[in-house]
Amino acid sequence: MEYSPNRTISVIRALHINFLLMRYRLNRPQALLLILFWIVLCYIVLVSAAHIDGPLILTLIISGALVFIPIYKRWKK
Repeated sequence: MEYSPNRTISVIRALHINFLLMRYRLNRPQALLLILFWIVLCYIVLVSAAHIDGPLILTLIISGALVFIPIYKRWKK
């Protein structure tokens, strides 16, 4: 795998979003919008992929965990 600055920036942004989710309480519209964006991004990745393989599925599962676990923890409180 080659080093890509854009990939690194994307990972940093994802971690930053996860940090913000843990710090501030999301209201229902914000959480639903975040979930909707995640679904749209997953759709774009799945449609544009040359073939769907294990690493792609694993990446989608991990990204889903990064999105849904903080939302679930906040709604559970």
